[in-house]
Amino acid sequence: MKRLDLIIIAVVLALACTALFMARLSASSGGKEGMQVEIYYRNVLIERLDLNQDQTFDIERDGIYNRILIQDGAVYVAEASCPDQVCVHTGAQSLSGSRIACLPNRLVVRLVAVSGDSADPEGEDHVDIVTN
Repeated sequence: MKRLDLIIIAVVLALACTALFMARLSASSGGKEGMQVEIYYRNVLIERLDLNQDQTFDIERDGIYNRILIQDGAVYVAEASCPDQVCVHTGAQSLSGSRIACLPNRLVVRLVAVSGDSADPEGEDHVDIVTN
């Protein structure tokens, strides 16, 4: 390898590292603005919470119990009445599209990004186009 080859490799690596750093910085700081936590029980949306506001949400229905906590821009299931505790062991989630599922209790916690101009106030999905 020649000296010029090493310089080119070093520059490409530096650019790649910079791009990765900027992407992570963007996701960790600005990515949480406009994030909401949607809580579904039996496939029905029962609560929508702001990810930036620390709070606790308890659900007790039909003999099940889950405690959902939002702290420091992340959501997690702190307690659950399910036997396997997979939802509790999932840990804190903070990225859009992340989900926490408690299958025995039929509960799903979903993180969604919300933009002020394109979000549906009712939270319903609409069909844009149908093709044959």
